[in-house]
Amino acid sequence: MATTLPPRLYKYESINLNSLVNLLARVVYFGSPKHFNDPFDCAISAVVQELSQEGVKTILSEANATNLARFQPSIRTLLTERARATLKELSHEFLELRGVSCFSETNDNLLMWSHYADCGRGICLEFDTADILFAKARRVDYGDCFPSIVADELLVKKDYGRALDLYFTKSKDWAYEREWRVIHQTAGTKFGFEAASLTGVYLGPRVTNENANLVAAMLRNYDPAPAIFISRPSLSEFKMEFFRPEESTGPSRPD
Repeated sequence: MATTLPPRLYKYESINLNSLVNLLARVVYFGSPKHFNDPFDCAISAVVQELSQEGVKTILSEANATNLARFQPSIRTLLTERARATLKELSHEFLELRGVSCFSETNDNLLMWSHYADCGRGICLEFDTADILFAKARRVDYGDCFPSIVADELLVKKDYGRALDLYFTKSKDWAYEREWRVIHQTAGTKFGFEAASLTGVYLGPRVTNENANLVAAMLRNYDPAPAIFISRPSLSEFKMEFFRPEESTGPSRPD
């Protein structure tokens, strides 16, 4: 997977009142991770490695408590537990307060169309990542284990940024999503984007003509207008094919 922000990112959505209003208003919604379909998402704790002896010495020195050096083993244990408790507090706060908006590097994943675009009855939005919306976008990493954090990073270096790894790490079972995400301080927030940043809208293979017309109506005030694509299953492979309306042939969308 790419380690730098790709020029385009995609967002799969169902077609409903909320998504249509957001499309008309040119905003992206940041939902609470409490409602995500993965019970581990944004809800895991890091494996905290024990505070180093040098870390204990540094903390005692900064606290003018070097006279407590003889209690170093006990202090080391207590401080390590403090680091673990701090991470749990941060994780709880994130889950309760923060908002997340999710994107993908790909617009043609069959599982994504099924899971996030109403079994192909929804849409996939294509964004130019030069928009300020993606200024702090970060790729999700996938693996078998929770992230590992050394207690020194929290208690000595005061590097709480490492805790962000918890919110950008998922099981490798989700790797097909090729996800990037953006975090907002407050769940339920909507963040605007420039009209020119929405470069394409892909209609799912099961989108009804009525919903296709509704989507087109939401895009009328975009200048420049995003390209609209019709999708349909390939006749020879397990893949999605995309066409501009003027290029499309074959059966029309179901009513």
